Amino acid sequence: MGSALETLCGQAVGAGQVDMLGIYIQRSWIICGATALLFAYAANFPLQKFFQAQSKVWAMTFISGVVLALHVVLNYVFVTRLGHGLFGAAMIGNVTWWIIILAQFAYLVSGCFPEAWKGFSMLAFSNLAAFVRLSLASAVMLCLELWYYTAVLILVGLLKNAQLEVDIMSVCINYQLWTLMVALGFNAAVSVRVSNELGANRPKAARFSVIMAVSTSAAIGAVFLAVFLAWRTELPRFFSDNEEVGIWVGMSIGTLLQTAVLLIICFRTKWEKQAMLAEERIREWGGSSETLPAATNGSIHR
Repeated sequence: MGSALETLCGQAVGAGQVDMLGIYIQRSWIICGATALLFAYAANFPLQKFFQAQSKVWAMTFISGVVLALHVVLNYVFVTRLGHGLFGAAMIGNVTWWIIILAQFAYLVSGCFPEAWKGFSMLAFSNLAAFVRLSLASAVMLCLELWYYTAVLILVGLLKNAQLEVDIMSVCINYQLWTLMVALGFNAAVSVRVSNELGANRPKAARFSVIMAVSTSAAIGAVFLAVFLAWRTELPRFFSDNEEVGIWVGMSIGTLLQTAVLLIICFRTKWEKQAMLAEERIREWGGSSETLPAATNGSIHR
């Protein structure tokens, strides 16, 4: 549900209303905190989107790198040396998540964002219904994508040779995660850029950003595919000792279909209309009744 913040913060930055970012992140905390099962991640996700919308990614990278090193050390001490097992690993994971959150929150309130963060405000409780509607749309999209893999895993367990098929499934998921790490980076970058351009009333630039991101991701995906095809008989040995495992490609068909549908939607999207909707959303939720500076020279008003 925190994905809605990515769109709103990016559009606010593009429109020059940086002061609304603090309100948006507080609204997201309220919604995510009320609906979360994993509260630490619910607190962290809005912080990530707040920084990404302003291209403050290196600070997050530094914090994550330091905490990752600490995470490895703690796991070695409590899991390997002291033998606390799965319980110890879970507790350490929770602790390191909270360290990341505290470090990012300290960066938020450190004074580095005088315009975007002006302290807690009661405005965070206004327009929550509209925020929830946008959040639910993002939540449904992500849930359906994740449930696709869950459904496949359940179906695999019902096959005749379930143990072998689950081995194959684990190989496919690991390959998927390798490529997903790259895709998620592009996803965050293009989402922020498109939101910035729509908020600044530059629909053509938003469309160009989507085309470039898709092209770059496709090129990197082609590299992964070439590696997969070249070492298709050796790569599974990293994940399973079973000589019968090969690579199950059926799971990729669903992802390919999803990508094709999204590409069609992107190319058929009326970006000028999306820019108008972004302007309207910022005006409504930003509480501003005046003409936005970015809208005075936009192409859709000419």
